Amino acid sequence: MIYTLWERNIIKALSKSEEETIEGLNRQKTKRPTTYALQKVMSSILALSQITDGKVESIWLPKPLKPNQEHILQLTGFSKEIYTYTSNV
Repeated sequence: MIYTLWERNIIKALSKSEEETIEGLNRQKTKRPTTYALQKVMSSILALSQITDGKVESIWLPKPLKPNQEHILQLTGFSKEIYTYTSNV
């Protein structure tokens, strides 16, 4: 159900005439990506974390997101900061 809602929200956001297409499977431009295509594009994101004394101290991205991945996050309603965290300790 969550994947279906994700797909629906992305397609709805892309239906706006001024919104750019995204790259789906095989780098094809599309305004109607499938959940499978979205998952494939986003699955290459790697987030690392540092844990000290059983507590997460920080989470970061070891390499920058691709523009297509950032665009999908933006269409979903998030920014790349969802993959980062630093404790205030």
